[in-house]
Amino acid sequence: MEHLDEKIQAKLRKLLALAERGEGGEKENAARVLQRLMERHGVTMDDFAEEKRSVRWHRIAKNKIVLALQIAAKVTQGANGTTYWVNKSKRGKIGFELTAAEAVEFELYLEVLLPAYDQHMKRAERAFICANELYAPATDDNDREELSAEDLAMIKMAGAIAPTEIQARIGRD
Repeated sequence: MEHLDEKIQAKLRKLLALAERGEGGEKENAARVLQRLMERHGVTMDDFAEEKRSVRWHRIAKNKIVLALQIAAKVTQGANGTTYWVNKSKRGKIGFELTAAEAVEFELYLEVLLPAYDQHMKRAERAFICANELYAPATDDNDREELSAEDLAMIKMAGAIAPTEIQARIGRD
């Protein structure tokens, strides 16, 4: 596969990942397109099987390592026990043992899930504050704004959070 352009190799790897792990029609369509491109470029499935796993480094914030581990476990299907490496000379980066196709899939998941994770964590933080009533009392009932869909979701989440028992610890009733 070394004779192919990097863009074509990347596209073939993405299609292979979809053909192996996609759902329903997406999986079938990816398999058809992959087969057609493999015939056009003279590539076989054995060329993909020869891919070796190597440590690939990704910049991941400390508070998102667990999410990255879960994504790595999903894309490798637990093939290497989701081992990761930390190298002090590569500050802020962790390494996963992935094939090129898995690395592409890993990056696609990160690209989509990290912003969603950040948004969810913001909502969870607001819900925790609401559930534990960590805000100043309202000053005027006339200044209340209409609640957005996100505000309603946060309030629903706050209802599911058990308030932390703090009053007894700080001596208030």
